[in-house]
Amino acid sequence: MTTTSKTIKQTDISLSGVSKIILGVWYVVASIVYLMGASVEEGYLGLEYINKWFMYVGTRYHGRPANYSSEYYSIVLPLDFIVFVLPILLYLLKIYTANRCSLVLTDKGLSGQRKKIFSTAQLQLPMDKIDNIMVTENIINKIDGGKTVAVRSASGLIKFPWVQNADEFVNATLAEIEKYNQSLKNVDQNLVSAISGNSVQKAQPEKSATQKIKDLKELLDSSLITQDEFDAKKKDLLDKM
Repeated sequence: MTTTSKTIKQTDISLSGVSKIILGVWYVVASIVYLMGASVEEGYLGLEYINKWFMYVGTRYHGRPANYSSEYYSIVLPLDFIVFVLPILLYLLKIYTANRCSLVLTDKGLSGQRKKIFSTAQLQLPMDKIDNIMVTENIINKIDGGKTVAVRSASGLIKFPWVQNADEFVNATLAEIEKYNQSLKNVDQNLVSAISGNSVQKAQPEKSATQKIKDLKELLDSSLITQDEFDAKKKDLLDKM
């Protein structure tokens, strides 16, 4: 019988750092520099390409005819794109990526997806397949806001940036992993106690996996173990067959 998983904790993935402020300051400074260049016919910063950019901006701003040579198309237009268009495109790309990332902790394990520019990595990990989960933080996290949650399994390491509740999520996941491991130990102890009957018996041949599953079913019917404990131990026995 398939049981429905219960959501325990969900990550809050979003941009909330100073990146918006930095982007706003960038456009203010760029606009001031643009107008400064537009007020002169020739630049005065001593940089050849910037001077040429200022010169062409000045002719456009004041409506004077300009000799649009190949320099205009090879220097000025690319600079316009880098200064005014590229930053907002990169920021919108981050928002698009963050809105399509998700990570959820359930009583069965972890699930979610990590959106990248040209690909999407799906994550479906039961409790016993999670090798480690941790929180990391770098300068990018400080700018964009949040922290990075890194999940390690046999298939590799997958990172989820911009997680606003990273510490709470990781702590909850570690607690559920510990709870799961403890439930497996309890199942083993209950099984040994039920089979031995708390008395000394002569050595007997080890029971088959099928017989052990039947014993587990009897424990489940007697409410000595839970459905989740039965499913976990049954899966473990079937894997060993």
